[in-house]
Amino acid sequence: VYHLGDVALSWGRMSAGEIDDILSQLNGNKILIRGNHDRNEVVKNRRWSLVRDYLEIKVDVPDPTTPVVIRTKIVMMHYPLRSWNGIGRGSWMLHGHCHGNLPPVGGKTLDVGVDCWDFAPVSLETLARAMDGKDIFAPDHHGERE
Repeated sequence: VYHLGDVALSWGRMSAGEIDDILSQLNGNKILIRGNHDRNEVVKNRRWSLVRDYLEIKVDVPDPTTPVVIRTKIVMMHYPLRSWNGIGRGSWMLHGHCHGNLPPVGGKTLDVGVDCWDFAPVSLETLARAMDGKDIFAPDHHGERE
């Protein structure tokens, strides 16, 4: 389970025990991509196997329209990026922070905040369907300028 930040608006309002109770309800290996509201009572919780500000992984993603599996780079950060590693090669950019209010920036980017997904975790298969049809976008420094 990758959590892209803002686990709890703690700031002294929630105890470490309350946060641990919430995290105990998530199954699997839990990885935190730190958000701007994640304070020590969140970040130092023993249930995280990894805590980072930014993470890149490669996973086998099922193509939603064929039986093919595609090796895909996924870039994750709490904040959305306009350009990210592999943007021109179809890598994904997953983020939170914006609560579904960010206009599309192009490319395979997606707000995975729980408030955009019925307050529940989202499967890799669901993300693949959401990314299907999004164009590869390459606004990097290698392109031609007008």
